[in-house]
Amino acid sequence: MSAGRAHRSTHSARRSLATTLLCALLVGAVLLVPPVIGSVGSSPTLAPAAAAAAANGTIVGRAVGSDGMGVSRIKVMLFDSSWTYLRAGSVTRSGKFEFRNLPAGLYRLQLVDRRPRYDVKSFASSDVSVRVYPGRASAKNVTMRRGAFITGKVTVGKRGTKAGRNAKVAVADRNGRSYEVQANSRGEFALGGLPSGSFTLWAWDAKKQWVDRPINVAKVKHGSGRDVRVKLRKRAGGYHGFLFAGPNPVRGTVWATAVSKKTGQWWPFPIRNGDLSVRGLMPGSYRIEVPGAGRYLGGTFHIRVPVRAKRSRAINIRLTTLGGWFSGRAVSSEGGGPLSGMHVSVYDRYGKLLTQVRTDRNGVFRAGGTIWDQGGLTVVVEAYSTIAGRTYKQRYVRSGLSVVRGRATNLGTLAFTPQPLPPKPTPTSTAPTTAPPTTAPPTSAPPTSTPPTTGPSTPTVTVTVTVPPTTAPPTTAPPTTAPPTSVPPTATVTVTVTGAP
Repeated sequence: MSAGRAHRSTHSARRSLATTLLCALLVGAVLLVPPVIGSVGSSPTLAPAAAAAAANGTIVGRAVGSDGMGVSRIKVMLFDSSWTYLRAGSVTRSGKFEFRNLPAGLYRLQLVDRRPRYDVKSFASSDVSVRVYPGRASAKNVTMRRGAFITGKVTVGKRGTKAGRNAKVAVADRNGRSYEVQANSRGEFALGGLPSGSFTLWAWDAKKQWVDRPINVAKVKHGSGRDVRVKLRKRAGGYHGFLFAGPNPVRGTVWATAVSKKTGQWWPFPIRNGDLSVRGLMPGSYRIEVPGAGRYLGGTFHIRVPVRAKRSRAINIRLTTLGGWFSGRAVSSEGGGPLSGMHVSVYDRYGKLLTQVRTDRNGVFRAGGTIWDQGGLTVVVEAYSTIAGRTYKQRYVRSGLSVVRGRATNLGTLAFTPQPLPPKPTPTSTAPTTAPPTTAPPTSAPPTSTPPTTGPSTPTVTVTVTVPPTTAPPTTAPPTTAPPTSVPPTATVTVTVTGAP
């Protein structure tokens, strides 16, 4: 073979080697790119939900004092335009707060001091309105003012001379907002952070034996207070009985409120496993407000039997109106087996969580029961962890749903596609000390591209060219780059030229 032909073969081998290395790098890069999680197995309803979230707005603001400086230790509560509670948050050290992903509309903010209610230096709560626009942030700064306060002492007994140890004191303003505090061992109390205005104050002793008529505390201004003396000289009464949800007693604990029809005084009390018992009530007629329980809606119940001093009257309350609910069944798309433990959440149109349940062992769920007639609801069904060793990343999201009292909205059978658990990592990061056997051809067997000596009569010339790492090949290979004798160099290219004799 001539020198020119050998030179061209050398350049051709270099180009071939460079092309091979470039392809290998591209393949390695593709294999190293992590897969995009969420695009596989995602519910087709997530795209509209994401688009709706992008069209929502944000509320940002800051709580400041009268000097314009930001204040901390403030709780911010978010309500809709009709004062339905949505969510809550806290301000930062500089007084900043933020609520994201809100549908366009009018909202109410209430900022409340987190300091104890007996702190007379605490701020009064502030209520503001803010309108949210799609795709925009609405800013609202709120000035906090030092609240009004009421101090005093509670005494009990027929003459009202004994200290009302640990008595409960409550006040209510003209807008119906109420505040409560507990007196100390000497019957002394303080209520701070109150809005400016007039209040109704009442109390009851710790043993729920003594009560009295409410006291009117008029014209209390911001930053100032009033001191009152509370004497509890009337014997209290109460009710006892049962609370039923349908035919059965209510399970668990629910909190009810007894409200005096004459004075407006109220007393919260727990009902545990259907056992209704409330003591310490001022004699007179009452209504009892009960929240929803089980599958039944709550309500306000007017009690025909009035409270008598030193007596407990027997009553029973029964919840009879079923609320609306969602039903369905979650199964695996592989074989249709039931999926137990799936989380089912129901949100209202403002994103407030109404109820959350889990599917039973048959994959069946029933979410709701205490939901009043309303629309714009969203149901989300998802798995928070693996189920029977399988991972389910798919989420079922359906919006724009409605419920009606006493009726079920059936979502049908929901099939979820499982994904295999992540494979265990293999020790590929540690390279072996010896060359892999796949890259070193056996010394006893000739290369498959070299024909045997007894092949056809067409002459075959095999040229082996060693390409060193530098552009000018040395006459001898450097000792640092010389491979072991049993392994051919990685930069060795075998070129087979077949031609006529």
